[in-house]
Amino acid sequence: MNLLDDNETILAFAFTNEKGEFTLTLPAAGASSPLWLQASYIGHRNQRILLLPGEPVYHFNLATDAAVLKEVVINNKPSIEKMGDTLRYEVGKFSQKEDRTIGDVLKRMPGIEVADDGTISFNGKKISNLYIHGDDLMSGKYGSATRAIKKEMIVSVDIMMNHQPIKVLKNKIRTDNTALNLVLKDEKNLKWSFKGTAGAGWPRLYDASATAVLMNSRYKALNNIALNNSGVSYTDDFKQLGTANFTSGINSTPPKIDLSLGTIGPPDLPLPNYYFNNSRLINLNNLYKTQSDVQLKVNVQAFIDRNSLDYYSRTDTYLPNDTIYYREQQSFTKRPSLLHTTFNVTVNKERYFFNNQCKFELSNEDNTSFMKFNDYLFNQAVNKNIKSFSNDINWMPALPGRGIGELRWLISYSRDRQSLNIGNGYNFQIPAQEGYYENVIQNLRLPSLFSNLYWGYKLAGDIVTQSYTAGAIIESQDFNSQLELLKNGTATAYTGDAGNNLHWYISNMYITPEYQVRYKRLRSTIRMPVSYQNIRYSQQEYGLDTKHRKLLFTPSVNIRYEVNSEQYLDAGYSLNNNLSNITGMYRGGILTNYRSFNANDAGLQQRVTHLFSANYYFEKAVNMLFSNAGISFDNTTTNAMLTTVILNNVQKTVFLPYRNTQYRWSLNTSFSKFIFALKTTASLKLSWNRFRNTGIVNGTFQPLYSEALLFSGKIMKKMFSAVTLTYEPKGIRGTSWSGYTENGKSRSKNHTFRLDQHMTLGLMPMKQMNVSATARYSFSNKSNSNGVRYFFMDAKATYTQKRMDLIFSVNNMFNVTHYALFSLTPYQLMADEYHIRGRMVMLRLHYYF
Repeated sequence: MNLLDDNETILAFAFTNEKGEFTLTLPAAGASSPLWLQASYIGHRNQRILLLPGEPVYHFNLATDAAVLKEVVINNKPSIEKMGDTLRYEVGKFSQKEDRTIGDVLKRMPGIEVADDGTISFNGKKISNLYIHGDDLMSGKYGSATRAIKKEMIVSVDIMMNHQPIKVLKNKIRTDNTALNLVLKDEKNLKWSFKGTAGAGWPRLYDASATAVLMNSRYKALNNIALNNSGVSYTDDFKQLGTANFTSGINSTPPKIDLSLGTIGPPDLPLPNYYFNNSRLINLNNLYKTQSDVQLKVNVQAFIDRNSLDYYSRTDTYLPNDTIYYREQQSFTKRPSLLHTTFNVTVNKERYFFNNQCKFELSNEDNTSFMKFNDYLFNQAVNKNIKSFSNDINWMPALPGRGIGELRWLISYSRDRQSLNIGNGYNFQIPAQEGYYENVIQNLRLPSLFSNLYWGYKLAGDIVTQSYTAGAIIESQDFNSQLELLKNGTATAYTGDAGNNLHWYISNMYITPEYQVRYKRLRSTIRMPVSYQNIRYSQQEYGLDTKHRKLLFTPSVNIRYEVNSEQYLDAGYSLNNNLSNITGMYRGGILTNYRSFNANDAGLQQRVTHLFSANYYFEKAVNMLFSNAGISFDNTTTNAMLTTVILNNVQKTVFLPYRNTQYRWSLNTSFSKFIFALKTTASLKLSWNRFRNTGIVNGTFQPLYSEALLFSGKIMKKMFSAVTLTYEPKGIRGTSWSGYTENGKSRSKNHTFRLDQHMTLGLMPMKQMNVSATARYSFSNKSNSNGVRYFFMDAKATYTQKRMDLIFSVNNMFNVTHYALFSLTPYQLMADEYHIRGRMVMLRLHYYF
């Protein structure tokens, strides 16, 4: 039984029982276009009946239609079934023998992209969340789920477009979200799987883990413990890849200033190539639904690690009348630990929605390093300790008529404590107090309290759906910092300023009208938030006791035109009008690392951003073709400008009260297709962006420009029955320049180019054996350079039994131990050289129960 519109698009479907009875949830009465019910059965003629307002029961009497069928040839080709706003991929049609988990199969499905950290996108759009048979077991942190769930547990992968997970809003409040649902093969019986891993290797490597998965319609669990020192990262298990619950997040990220050991990021290599680690993980995810559909969920993640990295860096800063060189060599060790717990109680019914989410998090880092900076040798240590707690309660009942109410209150508290200790040998070159000191100690504390309480009302209509939200936000923070200098055993406070003891308070009253308009093929969402902000900040030492009252209007509009059921145009405009937080208002200098000293000398900073975007999405599910293209432009104006003073051993930044305008252009397109003739999936992505800003460098105003062209592709080809080839190219060309010469010509441009090519060849010499080799070729180049080339080779052999995989692997076969990376800003060129992991040999045993 199908529910159709005038375009014969399937909006919903149901199956009859043995008596011919069926139940189908119909949309709200008075739809903008006629709707039809169509019954079909093999050997009978289809019958279609017009859906009538207020009529809940329909009877069908199908006439027989005997016919001689032509010869049907069935080719076991992958296929996608389209059901209204849902695309269904049948797992069995896309999986191959060497695939163990559902994540392996997802990477073979056209239109679906899985990033290295586990983030899933469909046709260029990031999914809002991943569900397991309709339930959000992972609270949005789904990175480990696709790597743990066996493909045999899942019968299909459903892509749900315009997804509305809250039942009281279903068929009333539409969304543009796209979600992914893993449909269990057997939802009634409790199915379970257990995977144990034990591995050892050279040099002195180990890897061990245990993962238990239990699934049915009522109970779902994914629990994992693991430890290794072989370069396997667990950090992706903590990434918030999707929404934390069914509703949008209203939490405000606490303001933060990071103290660090250095200014150099990690190399752009796969993590196992440079991650010298010693990691421990506990990841517990359990969900239970009672008979009355009360959902109880607990997510607990605990993580400790010890990792190290050695590097050498060169930074050349090009100024109008000078060039400054930084040379630094560092060996650091990081010791992070994390405990994150989430408790959820959810009731999701057609008459009301209730959710209470309670979070508690402890995070700590103890990092040390030895540094050689220009001609100075010294030790460093950074300690970070963060505690946070939040509770989010949401109640959404259906009201008489077609109205829906909402009451929500989120309250959170966090405490951030950090310290940076730089040891003997460091030359403190900050103006007003230069010299050598035994220790330089930077301390800061930033406690934050946040509360957001609002009431909402939604009224669904045939053409216009109205939504109103009114609420209040309260933020309170204290920013404290002290910079101390130790010489001859005596501590002296930095005399260049009075440090920071800044008190910050915001009260924000807001109202947000929102209108969703749907007329034939046109859909539009208009939001007109208005807020009245009262900001007060004070610090006696700088004579600060300032109040700001500001009325802010931040409208947005999105228009979508559905050309047909498989292609649409999307365009939008938004005005973001926001004020700086406490991290943009402190006056005392902060030594964020050994060569960066930051402060502010401007009033309350305001950023006004105009953003325009337009996108085109096209899909042909039957042909397994997915593509999209988009353009965007944003223009941002601020009343403060960053000024940078670069000295021989330190870089000082201050915000000054000058108007600044910046803009960004972006173009992007992507394409994904299953090529039936070649029995392969191919994809291609292209993007280009250009950015302009203005800054003050050593007292000179300079326009700053950067431009980048990026591309990536992938093709997976199964040749014969025992050979699989995967090829993935990826590249970027960047250009950066700043300022003008006296005759008005642009200064010389800095160029970088990077090309990575990955090729994997898989062989099955026998039924139970799978051998693969991955070659990675990397070429990078910068202005006035011959470029650097790298070649990495990994190999793996897997022997498979019904319950066992025995895996022998060799990573970095040619023992490459040094790696160089080039990067640039409009006035700086950086070259970083890293010591990376050499050859690693591992033997792992995976056992499945």
